[in-house]
Amino acid sequence: AHHNYAIAEGDLGHDSIADAHFRAALALERRGLGDEHPLTLSTLGSHAAILETMGRFPEADSAYQTVLRVRAKVLGSEHPEYAWTMFNYADFLLRADRPADAALWARRVLALRGKSLPETHPAVATGMQMLGRALDRMDSTDAAGRWLRESMQLRRATLPEGHWLVHSSESAWGEHLIYAKRYAEAEQLLLASHAKLLALRGEASYPVRDTRARLAHLYSAWGDTTKAERWAKEGEAAAKSP
Repeated sequence: AHHNYAIAEGDLGHDSIADAHFRAALALERRGLGDEHPLTLSTLGSHAAILETMGRFPEADSAYQTVLRVRAKVLGSEHPEYAWTMFNYADFLLRADRPADAALWARRVLALRGKSLPETHPAVATGMQMLGRALDRMDSTDAAGRWLRESMQLRRATLPEGHWLVHSSESAWGEHLIYAKRYAEAEQLLLASHAKLLALRGEASYPVRDTRARLAHLYSAWGDTTKAERWAKEGEAAAKSP
């Protein structure tokens, strides 16, 4: 119950509440199930993601590495749960401004494509997106575009129409357009995906906050400091919601 409640609060962007309930869940699971039980590791991985969004990077890094080490030991390095942890760790590394390391872990996820991960597994499209976003930050814009486009196409083909992950892919593509200096196209796409994600996921959700950060990035790169500051402030306000 603590774990599930923490997930719900985390999806709403209520990081501090989620953090407290993940800690309560971990205390119970460690006492009753042990450090290497799959449920304990699931909670620890989810808690790492919350620590990441709270900017507590050393704690998040330690938690992710623990989950990776134990899941590799217990489940093996090709298990889908291990692959999902690899992706989450890649996402963390990108937020921590370590794009080369993020790309390395994303490629490890994609190496399981067609093996333990079928094409429809969400980690495949997500791994492609993560690799593309990392490559954009490494000035490999053409290669980034190919991965991001394939990820978006795969989600459109395998998810229901209007699924929030499709709009998340559109937001990530809008970010790519910033790196490609296609600012007008980026603006149109990011504003549209922001409106859709806001309606589907809510004010304080991570996809909305990420899209607002991308809009701030866009207007800063485009030289419109007023709009950049506005979107940065809106993102910060959402992050501070209870």
